[in-house]
Amino acid sequence: MSFQQTIFLVDRDPAANELLARNFEAHEFMVYTATTAEELLQMVRTKRADLIILGVDLPDMDGRDACRLLRKRGLLTPILIVSDQGSDSDTILGLDSGGNDYIVKPIRYIWLWFMRNPM
Repeated sequence: MSFQQTIFLVDRDPAANELLARNFEAHEFMVYTATTAEELLQMVRTKRADLIILGVDLPDMDGRDACRLLRKRGLLTPILIVSDQGSDSDTILGLDSGGNDYIVKPIRYIWLWFMRNPM
């Protein structure tokens, strides 16, 4: 019996969410999308994720602040923070907010293989 991993995908751009969601679903992931931090907070209350992919530039809250809030509430789910801001200081801010990694757009899918094939 196979276990389907779940991803919460949060980006302000619904079209980007849809494109990424289709790519993940093609690899048999269950994907829930949101365009705001508030939607993410609601999803976390009602569903369990194996991974959260969290954009920085959300309309209602900076994604790093949302990450900080989730960690403060005790959430241990891995969080990948995604942004088009790629300076060292941006990366440090993302990791300091509780992100497990900081990815600069455009997203490459190589880490998808590692998630499916843990060492």
